Parts: sequence; C-alpha cells; structure tokens
Amino acid sequence: MRDALLRRKIHDLDFILPGNAVKVSRQIANRLGAAFFPMDEEYDTGRVILNSNDGGRLTLDFAAQRGDSLESDLRGRDFTFNAMAVEVHQPQAILDPLGGAADLLAKQIRPCSPSAFVNDPIRVLRAIRQAAVFGFHILPETRALMRSAAPFLPDISPERMRDELFRLLEGPRVATSIRALDMLGALFYVLPEMEALKG
Repeated sequence: MRDALLRRKIHDLDFILPGNAVKVSRQIANRLGAAFFPMDEEYDTGRVILNSNDGGRLTLDFAAQRGDSLESDLRGRDFTFNAMAVEVHQPQAILDPLGGAADLLAKQIRPCSPSAFVNDPIRVLRAIRQAAVFGFHILPETRALMRSAAPFLPDISPERMRDELFRLLEGPRVATSIRALDMLGALFYVLPEMEALKG
C-alpha cells in the first residue's frame, strides 16, 4: 500500500491469510509455475517468486494473520505507513487504523506502538534506512523510542543485523544514516569498530 500511494514501482505484494499461508503459497506457486520457499514455518509464512520476461522479479509473500483480526495484525507492524491494507474483494477501501496515509503525506516516520522498537530492535535500523530512502523525517518522540531500544540490538541475530545494515549501506544518504545511528546510540551495537575512528 505504501508504494502504491507513493506511486513507486511495486516489486512485492504481501498477503495476510487467516491460516495455512505456507500451504496456500505453495499451491499458488505450483499453479503459476513459480519458485516457492517457506520463509518461516513457525509463523506460517511462505514466498512465491515470479520472474518476468524482462528480467524483473515480483515477490508474493503470504503470512498467517497475527492476532484475532486484520486490524490487530496491522497494529503489530513496524511503522504506520506499513500498516495499511486492502481486502482483495474490496480493493477500493483502504484499511488504515493508525493513520499511515496521513503520515505518508506528512513524510514522517511513526511507529505503530510505543513498544514497536523494543519488540523488534532491528526496526531502529529500518527506520533510519526508510527515512533515507523516502526522504522522510523521524519524529522526535520516535527518535526517543529508538534511542531506548538501541541497547537491545545485540539480541538480534547477526544475520538479520547484517542484512539490514547492508540494505542501509546500499541505499541513499549513507553518511547521514551512519550519523543517525551514532546520534541514537545504535552505532556502537551495529559497528563497534567505528568508535575508534571518531574524529
């Protein structure tokens, strides 16, 4: 939804199902003759990858709904502009319980809940990366939450930390992003070797 509202080219679609997401995604891959792999058996998440004739790729992710409704699932996401959805049978109606469309318009990053960063500290890096990619600003109250969650970054698996760091380093405004990591107290946990290089 975010990329559609920003009129950006869409490379991936995310689907939330009541259950059996891995099974359904496998069936869809078979029907489309596409590649399939289970992303997370524990959380019932599967991925279908379609290759186009021009060398492009479309990724379809299918995940089991978390919580007792689609809205509760959205409220557990990272940022408000990533917590919007449409019903497949009613694509004209946007479900936006946290005001993500307004935050997109205001070009600001706001978490879905005060505990969003503590629940998943990798979101500290993701917020900085998305601010750089979209040219958004991180609200002061959001920065305070990020700073509080930074000490929990060592709890993240090295693979997830590496992947998010590489995405940040491959994006725009890298120097600004590194400074933001430092300002928020996260740089020490992500790249401890940088401490000796200051100045």
